[in-house]
Amino acid sequence: VHGYLSFFLSFFFSTPGKLKIIITTTTTEERKKQQIVRQEKWENLEAKLEKNQCNESIKRELNLAKHEISLNSQEEMARKLKLVKQNFFKNVNKPGRWLSYQLKKE
Repeated sequence: VHGYLSFFLSFFFSTPGKLKIIITTTTTEERKKQQIVRQEKWENLEAKLEKNQCNESIKRELNLAKHEISLNSQEEMARKLKLVKQNFFKNVNKPGRWLSYQLKKE
């Protein structure tokens, strides 16, 4: 395993662009996995609350899970807004290129 790891690190540190792509894809995959886990947790708590509606601890956990999901969605929207701003300002003097990017995106 150590030989494979050293080969992996030497290969990707020799090409700096690929390392950034790998780090970015792993973080997005982790975010998606965390989002799925949060959603499943929320669904399970909701099912438990339907069975036992007077349990206050389940209600608190459900509110906390909803809050975590909303924070996650807000962070995702902020990331998307930042990307849109970057693409807009990058192509501000090139309206044709910006329009073609918007059409490809849709």
